[in-house]
Amino acid sequence: KRHGYHFLAITDHNTFTDPALFDTNPNDGFLLIGGEEVTNSRTVHVNAIGISRVVAVQQGSTVTEILQASIDAIRGQGGLPLINHTNFGWAFTATEMLPLKRTALLEIASGHPLVNHGGDGRVPSTEQMWDQLLSAGVRIYAVAVDDAHNVREEFTRARANPGLGWVVVRASALTRDNVLAALGEGSFYASTGVTLKDVRSSADSLAVEI
Repeated sequence: KRHGYHFLAITDHNTFTDPALFDTNPNDGFLLIGGEEVTNSRTVHVNAIGISRVVAVQQGSTVTEILQASIDAIRGQGGLPLINHTNFGWAFTATEMLPLKRTALLEIASGHPLVNHGGDGRVPSTEQMWDQLLSAGVRIYAVAVDDAHNVREEFTRARANPGLGWVVVRASALTRDNVLAALGEGSFYASTGVTLKDVRSSADSLAVEI
């Protein structure tokens, strides 16, 4: 809040952070949104944004089945699923994501130093995976996250510190529903540093002010 953020979703592993316990001032221009990182031992992680209670660990015989089960459970609570760091532990690629239904968001940038977003020369970068999904007709929007694990130690490139990735939404009001709607319809941009003044599109043009 002191650093100019207007909203935040805390997504701890298999732990639901209830906004009501912490976001106690409705008039302070800051919104906490319920969240969780649905996690399993196969390193298939899906953030649940805007949920109201814990989402159980989902099972499946394949990565695609686990991803779809997680997406369905999150959607069942009216939340938005965010597929996390596909290259963390080289967990999966666009191939496993292509069959998915009711996707929403895909992490392509992170402040965590171990998620391998750039690929390794054999496994594509997460941005390339996003392009593969879009080219195949999958509607999914890209986000940046901080994936903060280190908040008390000195900030260095080797630590997962906060403030290294975020999204800016175009929303008419600072409410959970408005923020989720903007994220769900792609009315936002993701950044690790650049700030945009405006983005305008029409049937035959795109204008970006930086």
